[in-house]
Amino acid sequence: MILSVEGTLQLDCRTRRLRLLGRTEILSPSESRLLACLLRERGRALDRMHITRKTCGRDWVYGDRTVDVLVSRLRLRLRGGPVKIVSVHGVGYMLADEADHDAP
Repeated sequence: MILSVEGTLQLDCRTRRLRLLGRTEILSPSESRLLACLLRERGRALDRMHITRKTCGRDWVYGDRTVDVLVSRLRLRLRGGPVKIVSVHGVGYMLADEADHDAP
């Protein structure tokens, strides 16, 4: 399955290849699952429990920084692209159009 944003970002979920701004990168399995989850729920804030279940197959526990580390890695990979990962205070994270938000 290939997920995309306006033809500028493509994620091949099977091969974990991210194509963005003329470059291709191979994501880790967890990074790929996280990006796929965020792309499918684009524009919707997802809590850490939901993200952890989708990316790691387990429940999130207080103090677990796995999601935060994965988000940090993906933010670096998505720089300059059409979308960015936004922190939603008290909730978690969401994928939003870059044009709708100031850069971090």
